[in-house]
Amino acid sequence: MGTIVDPSLLFWNKNIPSFMAHADVTSMVQTAGSSDYYVADIALATGSAYMGRYGGWAMLVVYNDPTEKTRCISVWDGFDFFGFGANDNFRVTGLLTPGSGIFETYAGYFGMDGEACYTGDYVSINGTALANGLNASNNTLNGTISEFGVDVGGKSPNLGYNWEMDIDVFDASGFVPNGVTSLNVVMGSSFERI
Repeated sequence: MGTIVDPSLLFWNKNIPSFMAHADVTSMVQTAGSSDYYVADIALATGSAYMGRYGGWAMLVVYNDPTEKTRCISVWDGFDFFGFGANDNFRVTGLLTPGSGIFETYAGYFGMDGEACYTGDYVSINGTALANGLNASNNTLNGTISEFGVDVGGKSPNLGYNWEMDIDVFDASGFVPNGVTSLNVVMGSSFERI
């Protein structure tokens, strides 16, 4: 089972020779159901990259469960290089937070080239840096795969340090106010390149 990535879905960074792509695999997952999923034959030897040749992948699953509370999910599928003080700022639009009351906010990302040994990188929402037990506010991209500060585990291989690849989910409750339709994200690093 496989999928061809539409060339229009490729993101190329002209400043740093590297690329990424995304694909909608909904029909494949619906057909295959609950299973282990793998990616193979990533063309890592093609071209050159400032950060070296490596690759990784992640799959985001959004599902409907009528027994759960209503949620609003926004996905930003972009690609950018940041680091050495060159930050990336962008605005997520299309939100609709509750007009009043307390609500949960979770934020997650997939990033590459995050080393545990170099500090200074961060991801912030509306000016507040994401952080938890595994991801310090000044070293958010540190090669972990975690959810709310706990290593996800069960990976194959099940590494604590994931060779510069980060897939982390944070509790960002309180970072986004009531009654807004957008939020600001800043990804930055004073030293490390991501």
